[in-house]
Amino acid sequence: QIVCFTPVLLGVVVLGHRLLLEMYKPQLRICPLFQGLEENIITQLAMVMQAYLAIKGDIIVQENQVGEQMFMIVKGEVKLDSECAPKVRGKVWADGAFFGELPMLGLANGELRNQHVYTVEAVEESQLSVLNLQDMEDMERDYPVSVDKSPRCVAVYALSRHKSFALHQCCLVWLYLAT
Repeated sequence: QIVCFTPVLLGVVVLGHRLLLEMYKPQLRICPLFQGLEENIITQLAMVMQAYLAIKGDIIVQENQVGEQMFMIVKGEVKLDSECAPKVRGKVWADGAFFGELPMLGLANGELRNQHVYTVEAVEESQLSVLNLQDMEDMERDYPVSVDKSPRCVAVYALSRHKSFALHQCCLVWLYLAT
């Protein structure tokens, strides 16, 4: 079966892409994990991100569960709890913070280093954006770049470089790299 795109349908697709870029690209640019990535990679990441709405009391990620998503807080607040990293218990993160990156980068709990190191609960209704591990792997495969400029490599480097930004997040990385 042949599918024809009408000008109206094509316009909707273009508008959808433009909307995704307007929604997610600014967040990706300010996130220290993605600073240093080339503009075309930021654009591709923005195209695969998804919206996530958490209501008060929702458990967004659970400690020791396999993590395949990274979350960025657009608007709202979340609270952390952790048995393995008690220093983060009760911490509240808000607009601009991110979490779930450690399992995606292989820096977390478990034999495969892919399990969350803390539980994250929505303190209030929170708008989040989500980047899936599979989408990031597909993007890395479809848009190859030199290894030192891959989103994962840049993110790991950013975590080690931005000690002053979200120090509690960086401390978690150092804690698990040392074990």
